[in-house]
Amino acid sequence: MVKRWQEYGVQEWTDRCVLRPGEIINTIWLIYIVLAQTFGAYETCKCMSSTHEYGTDRGYMDFTQWAVTNSDWVKGYWTGGTVLASGVMSIGMVYIVAEWCLQSHLSTEDYDDAWKGLRRTRRFRRFTHPYRWVI
Repeated sequence: MVKRWQEYGVQEWTDRCVLRPGEIINTIWLIYIVLAQTFGAYETCKCMSSTHEYGTDRGYMDFTQWAVTNSDWVKGYWTGGTVLASGVMSIGMVYIVAEWCLQSHLSTEDYDDAWKGLRRTRRFRRFTHPYRWVI
């Protein structure tokens, strides 16, 4: 049964009005930072300058060495490392989300909600059985 906004307790208000929007904002910001670093959005004069004093904008600009390397293999190393790290992280996240989906119905006190969650879990397991069998 769906509750109305007036029937929410403090915990539900905090969850829906503070925590969930905060997590959405954090996720969007993380995606932005990763994409900005990947595609070079931070390759500006301010980001490439070196400062000598804390709290001041005094420093020098070094335009000769920021994108130069002595090895031709650096791009391959970075690509391989990024693919490996992203792949392992993605596999871990898929596993964590799948386990949460399979076990989240266990933490409710309402018998009907637990039963509905168990039915969803069984449906999910039937749907994903061929994929899990291959893995």
